[in-house]
Amino acid sequence: MHNYESLFILNPELDETAIDNLIDFIQKSMEESGKVKEVNRWGLKRLAYPIKKHNNGFYVLFEYESKPEVISKLKEEWKIKDGMVRFNVIRKK
Repeated sequence: MHNYESLFILNPELDETAIDNLIDFIQKSMEESGKVKEVNRWGLKRLAYPIKKHNNGFYVLFEYESKPEVISKLKEEWKIKDGMVRFNVIRKK
């Protein structure tokens, strides 16, 4: 098991319930193959540059443990999920 950190930028036009559902989806997908240590909701922030015609995004940071071979599967799930603007996965040492 390795430690990972993922930062998600969610669609700012989603309502509170939709954001909660999306965060739950992300957390459950991580927990299937590992353990979520911490979830930090940073809230609505202005983007440095427009992404998918959005100037703002709802930021959420996850810290978790997972097996390395599962990360590519998770990325594929997250790519096709509606409401995701962008995400990044970083392996921590």
